[in-house]
Amino acid sequence: MSRRCWWVPLAIVCVALLPCGVGAQEHDPQAAANARRMLDQADEAWDAEDYATAFDLFSRAHGLVNAPTIAIRQAECLEKLGRLVEASEIYTVTSRLRLQPGAPEQFRRAVAIAVERADASRGRLSTLDLRIGGLEVDGAEVLVDGRKISSVLVGTSFLVDPGDHVVEVVKGNRRASRTITIAEGDSLTIEVVLPPDDQPAGGPTTLGARTTAESSSQATWGWATLGVGIAGITTGGVTGLVAIAQRNSLNDSDSCPSKDVCRKDKESTVNTYHAMRTVSTVGFVVGVVGVGAGLTLLFTAPEPQQREVAGIRPWVGIGSVGVEGTF
Repeated sequence: MSRRCWWVPLAIVCVALLPCGVGAQEHDPQAAANARRMLDQADEAWDAEDYATAFDLFSRAHGLVNAPTIAIRQAECLEKLGRLVEASEIYTVTSRLRLQPGAPEQFRRAVAIAVERADASRGRLSTLDLRIGGLEVDGAEVLVDGRKISSVLVGTSFLVDPGDHVVEVVKGNRRASRTITIAEGDSLTIEVVLPPDDQPAGGPTTLGARTTAESSSQATWGWATLGVGIAGITTGGVTGLVAIAQRNSLNDSDSCPSKDVCRKDKESTVNTYHAMRTVSTVGFVVGVVGVGAGLTLLFTAPEPQQREVAGIRPWVGIGSVGVEGTF
């Protein structure tokens, strides 16, 4: 069913006729005409799934004509944009409107819709419990997605929209951040630890813990494979030299009248020659394959990651202190 509401333009006229209560304002033909035009444009943006533009136009129209019908459309746009906290607040405020006895039926219907959606939207909201760790954290600013939040919310659960968020804590040149993902209706508790003053800006401060480079396992396998390859080439070279020496010994002693036949007393020398030749061939094959595979693994290995290492450190939050460790 299309979200284009035929009763929104009609509500503008109804508002202008209301003597008191919601919409109690002097009739301004110019404001009503401009609001009606904005609502038409907002409906077109909605149909085009341009919800940001639609929200802006509905908000402007609501500024000209304070009607619950338009407020509902604002909240619908916010839901589409994933801004559920703001949408829920609009539904809640609209649901509490006290309409005058002569209010239009469209207004009553809008308030009833707001009551129903306010209850439903509250169950979809997520909550975040944020603690600040580190030393000298008093006065630190907290930003969620670049938007500053009140310090009174730190240390308690506060509402956030479901989805991905970047939580930042800033004090002077000290900064720490953490990226989180939270689902609809879920609760999440996190701690963001400010680094000490002497830690370089832009360092590994996301969780405030000491970090050390953790090489990719692919690089480890690369070095191991390269080592096997070098060992194979070395083995192939040594055994190849032994095989050549055995062959020269047989040729120089005239122990082999023909190419494939040698005297019986030289049987052990012949066996040694064949064994060394086989080992040499296998060694060179393993060596070439190992070196090639090892170099490929090393050249394609990802950059080193950062990981936490074990340690214990104190933390001081707003209204709380403690000690934490990483093991």
